[in-house]
Amino acid sequence: MSGGLLVASGPQLFAWAPGSEPRLVGERDDHVRTLCVHDGRLYDGGDSNAIYDTLADTLVAERASWIYALCSHDGALHDGGRYAQVWRTQDGELVNWRDNWVRALCSHAGVMYDGGDYGVWQTGTSREMGSRPGACYGFTPVGEALLDFGEYGVCDTLTGAPVAQRPASVLAMIALGTAIYDGGAGGVCDTRSGETVAQRASPVMSFGVHDSVLYDATGHFQLHATLEDSQGDSPLAELDAPIHAMLSLPAALFDALPSDGSS
Repeated sequence: MSGGLLVASGPQLFAWAPGSEPRLVGERDDHVRTLCVHDGRLYDGGDSNAIYDTLADTLVAERASWIYALCSHDGALHDGGRYAQVWRTQDGELVNWRDNWVRALCSHAGVMYDGGDYGVWQTGTSREMGSRPGACYGFTPVGEALLDFGEYGVCDTLTGAPVAQRPASVLAMIALGTAIYDGGAGGVCDTRSGETVAQRASPVMSFGVHDSVLYDATGHFQLHATLEDSQGDSPLAELDAPIHAMLSLPAALFDALPSDGSS
């Protein structure tokens, strides 16, 4: 596959490939919290209250508050955040609104779902997907299934049934082949078995998979090869701010990233 990971660390965006040093490719006024590929283009959003075309470094849309989630669905880019709404990003059409922060969006089997401090809903119909005893932080498609995670652990989105519980909030989750992993305070767990597969000195905040290798990023701003570094003592890279998101890019997109932070 080649290519590499796009890493959002605080307000900065880095290109990183295994065996190399992170390379600054962009910077915003405040933290970047979400990354998305839509129609062959890269987009980023976050605490600057704005969504950018990453490669062109151009403003796409502005919002009233922080952007937590970007999602490509039904031929359009969508966004959600602290403004408690879901928008079609590029044409400015309001899709739906919620009574609290929208923290996550996901397109699965032709349906878009949103989650946040209010629970988990089908975005278009406002159908509640069962109750959650806490905020939803994200979604992870696993084959035909869809899982959501947050303060309550992990649930099956389509049935609302609990899948896993943890002593603290699940901050990140990802599928790698048939395996599912979740992260938070203390490290990385195999979601199905509950076994801790990697210990970390600070909470795991995000995951990325590239060339079938799993990577995790911690509150100490370190990036690890998850399954090869079970004790957390061999970080592959260390940055200067929280790593909120990582996105695997194919060579065509990765190589198009600017070399010096300017487009």
